[in-house]
Amino acid sequence: MIRCERCMAEEGKKHPIGNYEVKVQEVTIEDTKRLLCQKCTAREQAKARKKNAALNKSAFQRIFGRIFN
Repeated sequence: MIRCERCMAEEGKKHPIGNYEVKVQEVTIEDTKRLLCQKCTAREQAKARKKNAALNKSAFQRIFGRIFN
């Protein structure tokens, strides 16, 4: 019995949020390996992308703020 670490859905059964069969896989997000289902994998990846975009934007603003101000 393998479970998703985030939502605790069991592999092979129906997902508690969506109505589909759960497939748990090992996923590496930000140098951390976790066992996640498809829905939680997508959520964690979106969260990581959003965080990286915010960091890149602030660095971009610092660089160009110094040049143009």
